[in-house]
Amino acid sequence: MIKLNNKKPCIDNSKRNWKSVLLRFLIVLFVSMALLCIGVVIMKDRLIHKNNTKTHGLLSNFIMSKFIPPGSSFPSKKNINIILMGLDQNWTEEDIMYTKGARTDTLMVANLNMEKKTVGLLSIPRDSRVFIPGYYEAKINEANSLGGPELARKTVEELLNISVDYYVVVKIDALSKVIDALGGIELYVEKDMDYDDNWGHLHIHLKEGWQMLDGKRAVEYSRFRNDEEGDLGRIRRQQHVLGAIKHKGTKINSIAEIKKLVDVARENVDTDLTTAQLLDLANIYKDINMKDIKMATIPTYGDDSTGISYQIVETDLLGGYIDEYLLGEISKITIQILNGNGETGSVQYLQEKLASLEGFKVVELNDADRYDYEISQIILHSKKISSSSTLPVEQILGKPEILYEPDDNNTVDITIILGKDYASLYSSASDRDKNL
Repeated sequence: MIKLNNKKPCIDNSKRNWKSVLLRFLIVLFVSMALLCIGVVIMKDRLIHKNNTKTHGLLSNFIMSKFIPPGSSFPSKKNINIILMGLDQNWTEEDIMYTKGARTDTLMVANLNMEKKTVGLLSIPRDSRVFIPGYYEAKINEANSLGGPELARKTVEELLNISVDYYVVVKIDALSKVIDALGGIELYVEKDMDYDDNWGHLHIHLKEGWQMLDGKRAVEYSRFRNDEEGDLGRIRRQQHVLGAIKHKGTKINSIAEIKKLVDVARENVDTDLTTAQLLDLANIYKDINMKDIKMATIPTYGDDSTGISYQIVETDLLGGYIDEYLLGEISKITIQILNGNGETGSVQYLQEKLASLEGFKVVELNDADRYDYEISQIILHSKKISSSSTLPVEQILGKPEILYEPDDNNTVDITIILGKDYASLYSSASDRDKNL
């Protein structure tokens, strides 16, 4: 039963400032390891059908994995926790990048439910104040520099009170090298892009139009955010890059190309997962959809009272995040739809569209405070919802305005106000349905 009431949302017109670190690192991880295996799946089928048993040594496990049940590399386990780390960039006085003893730029814990083929991700801010076992209280990004991935794992286990099964460390330029190993990717650059950040060693200069981009320029395209879309635009562009990589991966047709990708993964990814386990995971998750990936950042607040800028973990809220994202107790995102265009049918039409999405539940339909909204809005109330979580909804609405209004007392996670832009989409869809 959908609840109807006259409650009106308090709308904040300030733009949200979403960080896209989660999705960027997720792309790096799955592209560096799992994605190259998708191409291998295609190759192994071709090789087997040709009765070619004299394959490269690195491919023997790929061929055999066709006959091994998914998950067999993790006996008696349906869920595993993996700590994912992206290394920070260090620069010498000669302006040369190196990663030895580097701190972590990105730190996440992934829960992989191999039975349901879902992924829960919790990001830990790099400035989170923690006690590093055997050392002292410091920012969590120091753990790797002090004792490598094992100390980082132990620090995370004590912080979250969970067991971490494996670690994966990815160098910051892994994505670029994977793209280069594929021979570049073809992308449409939607506009001229010019941005320079000397401190961050980021220089973006791209022209509008279809282009074959090498790794460096593709990463620059995916990192661009100096426009009105901000981080939302960067996430969209990262999705385009990932799609282009997947498409290029399907073109792999030789063992030499596969070996090149394997070499890139070996050079840029450090993990205690075995080759068989990586292949097993790649096989299980090769068709994963974004709706099966739930992401959030642990709750923290800023504190510089000691003269050092820390993020303090809100331990009273932390347990709920662990339950939802790492223990699989994931609840549906609740949605309130408000009519802001005066077209009643558009509300019901959107409700039907959202009903087809897993992980979302419409709990309220109502009128907005006015009917002259030009652009549809998505207002985020829950702190647990990440930018990527709403992507399926944003794709249905077209190009909505995203507002961030955290409110722990709100009864819904998301409010959608339908504008005249969606009324036009609804009208066009209705006309098409009539002509069928």
